[in-house]
Amino acid sequence: MVAQIESHLSPPKLARKLPRGIVQVFTTPDRCFPTDVMVNAWRAAGQGTAVLIVQFLQGGIGQGVAHPRRLLQRLDWVRADLHRPIDVSNPALTAAEKENILSLWRFTQGCLQGYPYQMLVLDEVCALVELGLLGEGELIDSVADRADNLDVVITGVNVPAGLLAIADQVTHRRI
Repeated sequence: MVAQIESHLSPPKLARKLPRGIVQVFTTPDRCFPTDVMVNAWRAAGQGTAVLIVQFLQGGIGQGVAHPRRLLQRLDWVRADLHRPIDVSNPALTAAEKENILSLWRFTQGCLQGYPYQMLVLDEVCALVELGLLGEGELIDSVADRADNLDVVITGVNVPAGLLAIADQVTHRRI
């Protein structure tokens, strides 16, 4: 004889929650793009993670948000639509350059909400604060309020203390 016990309790719901993405900061005394940051972006893309590399102060190749480059199947790269790289110590920005940099920031803010990328590399985003184009609070809030499953990698020289405080990993490089 087989008996079946019925329960009026519903079975537990199993929900898979993705882990919170991390914030990594790579800072150096001089402007340079750390090679290992690029290698890690390539590795992540090769393993199926959608990655975007954003370079705010590099230019010269006619990119901008309308013309991102696809480096690998899951790795995109975009620079501000600038005719030259910007020197932070002597920027002399034109109105058009400022607008192009801010356009790239607005695009990046949308990406910080997690679609369509799972990893963002923000090269020299802290320089936007130095140049007075972006408020420190806005930068920190945007990174802190990112999508749950989004990893953010920040490179730069003068990283605000508030951004260092919310980072999961900080790497200070010596040259």
